[in-house]
Amino acid sequence: MLDKLLVIIYLSIIITSFIPPVYASFESNDEAIAAQNLYSSERPQAIKEEIQKRFNSLQKKEKSYWRYNGQKKYFMLGIDDHELVRTIIANAQKKQTDFYFLDIGAGNFKWGRALAKYLKNYNIIPEGKVVHIISVIGEKISEVAKHPSQSEGNCKIYELGEFKIEDIDEELQKRFPEAVGKIDFATSRWTLRHFVEPAGTLKKIYDVLSQETGLLVADGFFFLYEDQLSAEDLTYNPLDFRRKYSAKIFNDNMHQLLHSIGAPYLIQPFNNRASLNHFAIKKIHNKSVQLPRYIDIETFNADGGVGSKLITRLERHPAKAVPLYLTRNKHTFHGDKRLFDWFNGNKLLKIDPDNQDIDEYDVIRWESGIGAYQWHRDPSYCEFLRTIPSKDLEELGIPSA
Repeated sequence: MLDKLLVIIYLSIIITSFIPPVYASFESNDEAIAAQNLYSSERPQAIKEEIQKRFNSLQKKEKSYWRYNGQKKYFMLGIDDHELVRTIIANAQKKQTDFYFLDIGAGNFKWGRALAKYLKNYNIIPEGKVVHIISVIGEKISEVAKHPSQSEGNCKIYELGEFKIEDIDEELQKRFPEAVGKIDFATSRWTLRHFVEPAGTLKKIYDVLSQETGLLVADGFFFLYEDQLSAEDLTYNPLDFRRKYSAKIFNDNMHQLLHSIGAPYLIQPFNNRASLNHFAIKKIHNKSVQLPRYIDIETFNADGGVGSKLITRLERHPAKAVPLYLTRNKHTFHGDKRLFDWFNGNKLLKIDPDNQDIDEYDVIRWESGIGAYQWHRDPSYCEFLRTIPSKDLEELGIPSA
């Protein structure tokens, strides 16, 4: 009898080890909830005025003129956007009848249109379910697309121009109220970096996500903490030798900001084409995120890398230790193990365009608290620092390897 019981227990362990984690299984804990109450994040009047000024200029343009102006898939964190949407729909609770997917800063609307075509061609949407694909830009668009609704079977496409993204919660409430608090997956590529106040915009995007399934996948943006260098000493010009130093500062700041929110997140280092790191954050509760207090706003000459030409400075809050997860094939992720396991368990993380799956990963935990330059323990970063004159490192305030 005991032998049979042991066999049953053993088999149950083996079977459950092959079942991908359930998407909606993330639960908030006391530490995460406490982390939300760091500071009040009401925007100062000066920032509100700059946002309005920037939006007034943007909405006069007839179309988006950015170099990177929309893609069929963004592949951030190595994730195939279409496969992610398919997985969200497949894993949803039976009672969910409507799904909402949002492209923020959609450029030429390729992403939304390609997603709709994929869902239709592969018959992804179950009978009785409806998918809403919302694409928004700040610029004007044609009258035909301004008041959408293009139907692809049970998939509806909405393309919204003159959309004030930095106030996305209020704008969505006015123009698409049924989607507020129900966004299953939002994505944004090459967009957050251009805003006057991207940290506050991140908070607003988080607020419109669905509590059950809400996920944001995006790339990082620029901001500084109170004890860091002047924006004049930093750059994102690919031809400027200071760019590597600046990238480390901005990426470290994003890491600390995401960690302080208290929700599951994942970061993938990415330094191609002047991009900052890619990240995902999962909503686990309906409470609004609170961000560090604003200190100042400064001019930032990023040579086209920041549309607003401004950068905000925030009060620093010492965060706790951050777990670091490494794959054995040198594909690196930082953040929450549950979120990593969900992506990996559903075969969504890919190494490269050849779509090779990630099979194994090692886990390393840093015991010390996260700081302004917490990644200097990374061996590859240490190797990089050894090539830089100590005088330059000291001038920039970066600790040597």
